[in-house]
Amino acid sequence: IDFLGINNYSRDVVHYDWRVPFLKAKSQFSGVPEREFEKDGAQYTAMGWEVYPPGIYELLMMMKNEYNNPPVYITENGAAFSDTVENGRVHDTLRQTFFEQYLAQVSRAAAEGANVKGYFAWSLLDNFEWAEGYSKRFGIIYVDYASQKRIIKDSGLWYARRANGHH
Repeated sequence: IDFLGINNYSRDVVHYDWRVPFLKAKSQFSGVPEREFEKDGAQYTAMGWEVYPPGIYELLMMMKNEYNNPPVYITENGAAFSDTVENGRVHDTLRQTFFEQYLAQVSRAAAEGANVKGYFAWSLLDNFEWAEGYSKRFGIIYVDYASQKRIIKDSGLWYARRANGHH
């Protein structure tokens, strides 16, 4: 293959439970019983997804160790959090921290030999999410949907500095 593109947002912890068929547990995946449970002390995004930065490291190392270390691009990685405009700024500390932690894990995997070629933050702009419409904001640039005005969020300013080699 030329490269493998990976979209990574969270992790799901799965375990076998013989009671699931009897409890008639519901699932978002056809034919797959599912039970949801929260991990103690975990942080969650506005989508209800656990923030688990080591997961991207574990995935990249699995590609290296079990799949002949293909060239990998992280084609989507990001988080939706509630954003508020205050005095013309969007202070999205949780999103910036998300990127800091996930990029640290990507860098760690690359330093240990994973064939990471690139990383793309999801998303440049707040956008229309197919399952959530305009209700969730993933962008590093805030979009006022009524006026189409854009405001670079603090996470976007941080990401620009990072992309230019300033840590």
